[in-house]
Amino acid sequence: MLTPKYSIIVPTKNRAYCIWRAILSIVNQSFKDWELLVIDGGSSDETEKLVNEFDDKRIRFIPNPDDTGVASARNKGIKESNGYFIGYLDSDDFVYLNWLAEMDKYIKRQPRKVLFMPNKLFTLKLVDDSNNTVKIFSQEKLFTKPIFSAKSIINLKVQCDTNGMIHSKESIQKVGLWNTNLSLYEDFEYLLRFVEYYPKGRQFMQ
Repeated sequence: MLTPKYSIIVPTKNRAYCIWRAILSIVNQSFKDWELLVIDGGSSDETEKLVNEFDDKRIRFIPNPDDTGVASARNKGIKESNGYFIGYLDSDDFVYLNWLAEMDKYIKRQPRKVLFMPNKLFTLKLVDDSNNTVKIFSQEKLFTKPIFSAKSIINLKVQCDTNGMIHSKESIQKVGLWNTNLSLYEDFEYLLRFVEYYPKGRQFMQ
């Protein structure tokens, strides 16, 4: 198999009821040069069966017996990945069909950058078990020149989460793997390390 340009890592555990949507959003990408690594933390539901039903050689179901959370799963995915770039997607989320094509366009324009993050508008709806809306969060302002610094990350002014973030695999040599000692804000800690080692090595896109 040829080396894919992008490796997309999806941590999961007992998410058979929703992971199909995450996988389908990658399968339907207009940009096709990718592999998808589903890192499973010991699911007891039909997750493995569902993943294998996609019957796509670019999709791999990888058990993670030493799972301690999403950071552990992402590290396992990085170690198992073959791509030049690493991307992330949560199992209860999805990306739009042109996401990877748009990211690739900016990556080609900025080949020396190591971290790419979409600067996005978003609406997040939290629902209960009966699908009733509990709360809606909206980000209505799109920053045209966001300040990407340690201070902006700490103050939650970087309008992005792990979903949609892409970094070069080579950058792991300096930045390292995800911190498995953190159960919250592991993504912000990871971004802080990118700022430390690559203060100019990032690119926002709209």
